[in-house]
Amino acid sequence: MYIAPKKFELSIRTFGLDPTFFHEGKIYLTKLKYIQQKTPQELEKILYRKELQPLMKGKFTEGGAIKIIVKKAIRAKYRGLTNKAGGIPQYTCEEPIPPDALIIEDIL
Repeated sequence: MYIAPKKFELSIRTFGLDPTFFHEGKIYLTKLKYIQQKTPQELEKILYRKELQPLMKGKFTEGGAIKIIVKKAIRAKYRGLTNKAGGIPQYTCEEPIPPDALIIEDIL
């Protein structure tokens, strides 16, 4: 699954997730069980490595977030933990994920 700020919802519903628009051409994913019951502040800490956290402050607290569940099988590689202190496992996908392969729901 993927977490995104609510402001990107229309674009994702229209075009899906395209790695062309992501850093290093990779979509970073995690599993739902790692982010359930988390506050926006907690998401900002667990989804990003420590040096990126100051840059991401407010990303989810200012306007909410959506969870994007990938309902079709995709090829994703295990990338490691998002950070060493309280991080969660993450996976990368380098292929576009079309809108019909996604379930989008509000979480915050």
